[in-house]
Amino acid sequence: MKRLSISLPAIALALVLILSGATTTHYAAAALYAARSHKEAGTNNTAPVSPATPKDKAKFDTYYYWFTYPGDAYVDHESIAIEEFEYWFYYGWNVNTNSGGGTLISTGYTLPGTPHSFPPSVFLYRH
Repeated sequence: MKRLSISLPAIALALVLILSGATTTHYAAAALYAARSHKEAGTNNTAPVSPATPKDKAKFDTYYYWFTYPGDAYVDHESIAIEEFEYWFYYGWNVNTNSGGGTLISTGYTLPGTPHSFPPSVFLYRH
């Protein structure tokens, strides 16, 4: 009969990995739920929730690659709010994304480069 000296450590290692993986998930989930309940128990639910400040909202702004329309010349890489402010500051134009009664002046793309692979994500209109 052939000796099992090589096979026995491999089987033991496989069992250790399988059993340790099964128990780690259980204890990690229990610790997570305990941490959540501990945090929720200490919160004051009677305090009113304040709206997010502009500083907090700025973290989630999407930046677009702006191109002029017509002409498709690259302008810059900014968020919608900053691009609207730049048009107001430099030209004195009231610019926003509302198309009603406005003239299209700029398009925003999520990817740089020309020719564009996708249609514009944002349109800016001058009023």
